[in-house]
Amino acid sequence: PVVRDAYPEVAAASRGLLTAGATATVMSGSGAAVVGLCPSGATRAVRAAFAAAHPGTVVYETRILPPGGPLIG
Repeated sequence: PVVRDAYPEVAAASRGLLTAGATATVMSGSGAAVVGLCPSGATRAVRAAFAAAHPGTVVYETRILPPGGPLIG
């Protein structure tokens, strides 16, 4: 809450991800990286909706591997 209050763009990114379809958001690291958690199969649609609403914002798409899952693939 402290960072979101001090930096409106962090709060906007979090709200934007939720509006785009993420089920939850968290801030990661010591910088202002905002992560959106998406339902399985919805990641690309959430990414596209967020990117369209926030042009110029860098967006990365990743996935969480299951325990013992492949590291490359």
